[in-house]
Amino acid sequence: VVSSENEVGDLDFQYTKNLPWFGTSVPEIADVKPLTLLNSASNDAYFCFNTAQDTAYFCSDAGGSFDIWMYPKETEQTIDDWFSQEGISPVKVESLSSAADDKCPYIYRKIMVFSSDREGGFGGFDLYYSLFQNGVWGTPVNFGPGINTSSDEYRPILGGDENFTNMFLLFSSDRPGGKGGFDLYFRGTDLF
Repeated sequence: VVSSENEVGDLDFQYTKNLPWFGTSVPEIADVKPLTLLNSASNDAYFCFNTAQDTAYFCSDAGGSFDIWMYPKETEQTIDDWFSQEGISPVKVESLSSAADDKCPYIYRKIMVFSSDREGGFGGFDLYYSLFQNGVWGTPVNFGPGINTSSDEYRPILGGDENFTNMFLLFSSDRPGGKGGFDLYFRGTDLF
């Protein structure tokens, strides 16, 4: 799933899938299709699934500023059938959304990381995390000065390896000392 500009300049989702190609290690790539389930007249970007792949999360500026939205999948639906539905309204995740811009959700297990320029940060966009407990996303927590700066920290990805207790955080930042523009940074983190 990718987000790209449509014919009027707004961001829309498109998706494709690899179809196994028998007898070769090179996969066949299916045609790119619009993800009509989530595309709206607003800017829609940064799609991710939860761990069970039964709920889609993304950000949209449908309410004026960017907020984090979700849409659950009915269990009997295939991904193609789900993605090609039209006219269905997603639900704003109120516990994660603020009056500022909340973007770039990414889920690893029961942790969501995202970027926000909400009040109380270190300046620009900061990285936050939220824990999924008892069926809801908890209050976002700023990663703090070990990760965030007065510049923009953006597009976080959280991951781990079963052989290690710590997780890793990969993100981009336009902080001083980089190569210019948004550079990639890697940092170990222990959220538990």
